[in-house]
Amino acid sequence: MNFPTNIQDYVKHYKNVFSKEFCKKTVDQLELVDWTTHQFYNSNQEYIYVGDDFQQSRAQFNEQQLIEKEIWNLLYNYVVKNFSSYYEQFQWFNGWKGFTGIKFHKYTSDTNMKLHCDHIHDLFDGEVKGVPILTIVGLLNEDFEGGNFLLWDNENINLETGSVVIFPSNFMYPHRVSTIKSGVRYSFVSWAW
Repeated sequence: MNFPTNIQDYVKHYKNVFSKEFCKKTVDQLELVDWTTHQFYNSNQEYIYVGDDFQQSRAQFNEQQLIEKEIWNLLYNYVVKNFSSYYEQFQWFNGWKGFTGIKFHKYTSDTNMKLHCDHIHDLFDGEVKGVPILTIVGLLNEDFEGGNFLLWDNENINLETGSVVIFPSNFMYPHRVSTIKSGVRYSFVSWAW
């Protein structure tokens, strides 16, 4: 059996997952929520600087439930459908256990996310244990300048409103968001484990 050996083969870009109307309604809701400055800690509980003051929220509203339902479908497509010819041979792979709640990101002018990978230790509350195996990123709007989603520091994944990208959450997939020049960029992220 010949598994895909190009690391780019494991990056899947799903376009038009959510309609522009749905994304606009979600952004309208996000404009009303409280935001906090993003913080990231390593496994030693040391603060790691990963960006210029972009903000995050774990807001709860109806659109979030629909996003989470669609994430489940996308994860199934990613693992089972995209790699179906290999999946039957993955006797050592028991699938994913679940995925984290949606975290929304808000980037305003002069904010960014620096190059990093998603080998995240602080996602779990003690009852759920693990590290992420897949990263799920979705874009909710395009009315901003800058804010490109880049894998391997320089490969632009041309996200459009309503699109989602899924890729492994390990050191081989460093990614970043370039600095916002104008406007506000809204996105969401979740991690399968």
